[in-house]
Amino acid sequence: MDTTTTTTSTGGRVFISGVTVQFVGGRLLLTQLMGLDTQPHNHAPDVLYSTDLTARRAIINQSRSVIYRTFSDIIANERSRIQDRVVRARLTLRRLRPAMMRARAEIFPNVPHNLAGLTNILRDPAWQNLSRTKDLEGSMYLRSVWGNDGSHNIIFISWRSLELMKQVPILFADGTFYIAPSIDGCYQVFTLVAVYGHTVIPLCWCLMERKTEAAYVAVLTYLRNHMVRWNFIRVVCDFEDAIINAFTRVFGVQVQGCLFHSAHAMVQHAKVTIGIAVLNQFPEVKLIVHLCCALPLSPQHLLQHGLNVIGAVAMDLEDVLYMTQLRPFLEFIQFQWLHHVNRGRTLSVCGSDHRTNNASESNNRSMKRKFGVHHPNIFRFIRELAEFEEVAMDDLQSLNLGIIPSRHRAVSAICNDAHIQELTSALLQGVPTDDRIIAFLTYASHSVSEIVNDALDV
Repeated sequence: MDTTTTTTSTGGRVFISGVTVQFVGGRLLLTQLMGLDTQPHNHAPDVLYSTDLTARRAIINQSRSVIYRTFSDIIANERSRIQDRVVRARLTLRRLRPAMMRARAEIFPNVPHNLAGLTNILRDPAWQNLSRTKDLEGSMYLRSVWGNDGSHNIIFISWRSLELMKQVPILFADGTFYIAPSIDGCYQVFTLVAVYGHTVIPLCWCLMERKTEAAYVAVLTYLRNHMVRWNFIRVVCDFEDAIINAFTRVFGVQVQGCLFHSAHAMVQHAKVTIGIAVLNQFPEVKLIVHLCCALPLSPQHLLQHGLNVIGAVAMDLEDVLYMTQLRPFLEFIQFQWLHHVNRGRTLSVCGSDHRTNNASESNNRSMKRKFGVHHPNIFRFIRELAEFEEVAMDDLQSLNLGIIPSRHRAVSAICNDAHIQELTSALLQGVPTDDRIIAFLTYASHSVSEIVNDALDV
């Protein structure tokens, strides 16, 4: 028998002489005389094969979507459509991951090693779809900038958000580490948000390699040059020196600290220098801590006067309590807050409609809930930014129509605002004497009692 085989090709197909081709049960069988033949099926047809194949194809197709979703989410979504649990059990990540990765590689580039690599991808016209807004009318990617310290920073903001940033009267700035994408060297996500009609509107996200003043200056300088004009006259942040100095240098606006962060820091220091046992045993000592936490509610020019009055009250206590417990704590307030080059000038929140940086904290919590994981994939991160921008624009439209998209402010918060405004007006009428200042701080301390008690775990 002739065992010689020859091959020819026609139209992309290869024909092998001496090979018999059969279709058995939907499968291709090759039988060759050279001993390389396959065996016919030795089992019954798989009745679930068609359903299984359809589900796997749907999963692979979803992996090719420009909307980035985790493989686990794609599989879970497809499983939920199938009633047969045997088929669902076959759709495992271990089984499907290689094919899903090959499909995704057709749509997404390889994950970059650092932010500079991400910049190259974002600037490549072939990958512009990665940073498109949800309505495809713009891009979330604005620019990549280098700081004088060699840090690389990437700015994400849509043209609509940039126009809105020009109009807002107050900006809220903060950095978060939880949602920083899983790229080497990406240290934090620096966010800028606004509050419109008591609704938080996220505006800008910056991926940063460092949290240095030079890095912040590079980011803010580019935003300033791109905006040309702006209306905001105040920025609220969390007493981070680099942010305070950068906004002062670049925009020359007033920078305000956060009442919550100052009170929390003071209580934490009191727990160390005074001790929880002493604070719980001596209410008069705890009162001094409350008064210090309420100090930022005083006008800027009365901060030192207020601390002097608190010190006088502390000296009326027993010498042992004052010398061993309260004096070190009051010295901390004096030198680490009032005399600090940045904290001292940003400590007072008197007269501000926003005494805390809760807008930034609320935005950070929303992002954490959305991502659900530490350090998400970078392409998922970019797509989620487009989602945040889309929701923000919808909320803004609702507010323009007179519709409140979020919850109403709590009655207690409204009453607290009115109470503090009334106390402040009373303090500023006439000469602020020691008695009037201590009365103001005593009544105002009730506004921070919840912060103090939470920090003390009471």
